[in-house]
Amino acid sequence: MAKRATRKPGAESQSDPAEQAMPAPVTGQPPRPAVRASVRRRPRERVNVIDTQTHEEIGRMLDLSDLGLRIESAKALRNGLAMDLLIDCSTPEDPGRHARIGVKVRWSAPGVAPGRFESGLQVKAMVQRDAAALRALYARLSGAVRG
Repeated sequence: MAKRATRKPGAESQSDPAEQAMPAPVTGQPPRPAVRASVRRRPRERVNVIDTQTHEEIGRMLDLSDLGLRIESAKALRNGLAMDLLIDCSTPEDPGRHARIGVKVRWSAPGVAPGRFESGLQVKAMVQRDAAALRALYARLSGAVRG
């Protein structure tokens, strides 16, 4: 059984590990696959993502993990942009439930569909009630296709 790398309690990092660049692969060797820190959950139905500042839908959720989400939108989002978003966490028992989260855009790239973009967003802040709504959404997505 392989050991998992763990951080010792109290160990301080000088920089955010997510911001550190991966080393370039050695010429002639295939690139190493990316190692994910958490499992992605893909929604079976459309999950809307709304910008709280403009109150406009900016896109739809492609997947959700413990650390963030990936969205598809009509425009590219600027790397490093901080945003407050509403995520539709509605259920038949609780229609209209949303989670308000603060995110930072980690990357944005052209999507699979022409004229669409995909962006990776890191969750930076949320209140306990919204965290519970997002955890409930993540749990509901557990039965969906994992990636």
